[in-house]
Amino acid sequence: MPYISQEQRAALDPHITALAGAIAEQSAGEPEAFAGQLNYAGTTLALELMERLYGRPRYHLIALIMGVFHTLADEFYRRCAAPYEDEKIRTNGDVYESDA
Repeated sequence: MPYISQEQRAALDPHITALAGAIAEQSAGEPEAFAGQLNYAGTTLALELMERLYGRPRYHLIALIMGVFHTLADEFYRRCAAPYEDEKIRTNGDVYESDA
């Protein structure tokens, strides 16, 4: 989960803000281009951490990183995408039949 301590956030946030700014700047002409850049940033961050921590790929670390990415996607969906979808259902109407 992304709910790390305030101290850890304070140490990471300036770097995350700078990276987000660089990605936004590079994709300004093509707003959808940030998807590839975000994927690249996440992938290279994971690879860099794996290299720094173990020097080479290790199964348990690969599995751990994949689990982090999976839970990241799940939590992002739960906290960001699902409320957006719910609002669009209220605005535009549901497409699923309701039993109620």
